[in-house]
Amino acid sequence: MTHPGVGPIMALLFWLVFEPAERFCGSKLVSSHLGLVPSEESSAERQQLGHISKQGNTLLPFFLVEAAQATVPCDPEWQRWFLHLAMRRERPNANVVMTHKLAVRLYCMSRQRSRLGDAN
Repeated sequence: MTHPGVGPIMALLFWLVFEPAERFCGSKLVSSHLGLVPSEESSAERQQLGHISKQGNTLLPFFLVEAAQATVPCDPEWQRWFLHLAMRRERPNANVVMTHKLAVRLYCMSRQRSRLGDAN
């Protein structure tokens, strides 16, 4: 709950889905688990990336989108990133990118917390 925009329900849901954090060996697996990565239809030398895959837990990405949208007005750095993305891409795509960024940041915070807990 120390991250702006993340409340008790979001923190609990993220903790229930991603604890222990060590079972994921990187943030790419977290994004894939949430379905925030593009689907791929490739053959031979052609690589075709599509829409987000929407695999995994259906409730957590919904709450992550809400938390990311709540974070944007609270944090000037996040607001700057969001506006930059919204000008380059469409607004829904910018929301997905900010959701991905929030998920990776929360995952890193939980890994750091679990490492500190092991040291004590």
